[in-house]
Amino acid sequence: MDEILSLQVRCPAKVNLGLAVLGRRDDGFHDVETILAAISLGDNLTVRLADRLSLTVHGQPGIPTDRRNLVWRAAEAFAAAAGTSPGARIEISKHVPPGSGLGGGSSDAAGTLAALNRLHGDPLDRERLHGLAAGLGADVPFFLDGGIALAEGRGERLTRLGHKKIHIVLAFPQAAVSTAWAYKQLSAENFGKLPREEIEGWLSGGAAPPELPNAFTAKIIRSFQEIGRTLDVLRASGLKPVSLSGSGSCCFGVARDEKEAFGLARELESRGIASIPTEVLDKGVSMVENKIA
Repeated sequence: MDEILSLQVRCPAKVNLGLAVLGRRDDGFHDVETILAAISLGDNLTVRLADRLSLTVHGQPGIPTDRRNLVWRAAEAFAAAAGTSPGARIEISKHVPPGSGLGGGSSDAAGTLAALNRLHGDPLDRERLHGLAAGLGADVPFFLDGGIALAEGRGERLTRLGHKKIHIVLAFPQAAVSTAWAYKQLSAENFGKLPREEIEGWLSGGAAPPELPNAFTAKIIRSFQEIGRTLDVLRASGLKPVSLSGSGSCCFGVARDEKEAFGLARELESRGIASIPTEVLDKGVSMVENKIA
């Protein structure tokens, strides 16, 4: 039987196709309703077993490579749950900007859990793996399966949704937003329900809503004017609907097709706005095995 030498893991980013905060819970967290969509932009991980745990990050300076990184904590959590050594050599090629609201760190953590489980012979079943993921962060379980899903509670209760082909243009203002800071800015006036029927109808092929509501938008654009300007530029370009992903800073708009997405991304780049055309995926983290006989 061939032995797995290492795993190449693709860890997709996500956008929020609408985000509502219902209120603050007694435990200090918030209940949310949001529709998460995995997209083709993502980070790449290489994971192999080793005598000790080590982490290397390429492509983004300043990202911690110790326990401050969620990937490190994911490796420790897996080892504790599976009764194995935490030893692994993990390399991350970062393409998802931190502080953008695209869930790059959460996806990398999900990819780490899935890879270590595979390398150790799948000791944890799907339920236990999802439980570990939920303990690491609200978005982490979503990335194990990806696609489009309604997320409730803290974001860990997931309901998979069907959808049509969706092409998205991402736009990156020169800003980074802390999720913890963003939640602290919210008050009762920002709480409300997600218009799920309208959004789910669009995902099934109906008319596109003019906006995908996001509970953070009003507070964020008051503190980060460039984010507000970027949203205005996306609206003026003809993309529809337009929204903020997570608590920002990434803004996005939905294009009619792939050709429009690439054309508008080039146009935005020519105006000095960093942009990437992308599309919604039907999967979450995915792995390719490197084997030796």
